[in-house]
Amino acid sequence: MSTLEIVVALLRGAHMAALVSLFGTLVFLTLVAPAAVAEAAKEAPHLQRQLLRVARISAVLALIVGIAWIAVESAVIAGAGSVAMTLQALPVVALRTQFGQWLLVRGVLLLAVTPLLRPRRAGNAGAAVLAAMALALQPMLGHAGALGGSLGTTLIISEILHLLAAGAWLGGLLPLFITLGTLPHNAAATACRNFTPVGLSAVLVLGGTATVQVTEFMGGVPGLFGTGYGHIALVKLGLFAVLLALAAINRLALTDRLAGTAPDTARRHMRVSVATEAVLGTLVVLTAGLLASHAPGTHEQPVWPFAWRPSLSAFYVPELRTEVTLALLAVGAAVILAVMGVIWRKVRWPRIRSRVRSLSIAPSAATA
Repeated sequence: MSTLEIVVALLRGAHMAALVSLFGTLVFLTLVAPAAVAEAAKEAPHLQRQLLRVARISAVLALIVGIAWIAVESAVIAGAGSVAMTLQALPVVALRTQFGQWLLVRGVLLLAVTPLLRPRRAGNAGAAVLAAMALALQPMLGHAGALGGSLGTTLIISEILHLLAAGAWLGGLLPLFITLGTLPHNAAATACRNFTPVGLSAVLVLGGTATVQVTEFMGGVPGLFGTGYGHIALVKLGLFAVLLALAAINRLALTDRLAGTAPDTARRHMRVSVATEAVLGTLVVLTAGLLASHAPGTHEQPVWPFAWRPSLSAFYVPELRTEVTLALLAVGAAVILAVMGVIWRKVRWPRIRSRVRSLSIAPSAATA
């Protein structure tokens, strides 16, 4: 990639990061914050003003970076070597290309969002719908929108779901960070619990839609490990894995402590963890911008970097097929049991501990 193409990729990623922040903040305001602020009426107006400010800044940044993106993209398309040539090419790219037309539609949606950002839940819900529409236009600006046909439609739907899920989760991290620093301990813990269904649903959608995109854009496992597109995707996958680990720690360990016996320490640790998640989430979006600006792995000849290569030939050998299938089922069952065990321990252990305490107190009370 040339220097100008790298700049385009970074502008695309920054534009997407602002859109993700806008949509995630509005989802947080609409779905997560109401129950938490109900427990802390005194701090509610201050929190709402802060979150609305984040939404406004995100919308303005998305507009500004979008204008810079289309300007630099025009220079790349026209091969412009000066500012005058870029300005001459800009109206042509904006009005006569699919990329420019869809980006203009997004700009109109962003302008329509700003007046709705008021301290009213109905207005925020309407703004969230417009922000979702602006975010959902992204496939039309990339590889999926250029394909056409049934495959193009499938990839567009998959990418829209992928983007909305990422926006709801990653875009809600900054509002969660602000909420943790603004509301009292119990209300902050409520916000964290309310954010869990949003994050969990987003992770499930991201996993399913990523599978579709890997299959069509990556070229399978060889494309993942043997192409430049795949290498960028591996970086994104690694960042995503760290995000999942931090999210699990936040929910399974720190949230309960926030409403427990050591709330100040838990609040401090959780804010550091959420801030780290927000930074990693921004890097994930920027990496996605690089992916969208790179040729798909299916357009490259993969170069396998390892001495061994995975194969499904065992499934075609009758003597091994049953054993391999049973082994895979056993591994899957073990993973499911492990997850259920963690959840069961989290739910049941406090109840068992309180029951043991009550039983130990009962004899002493009877003796007295």
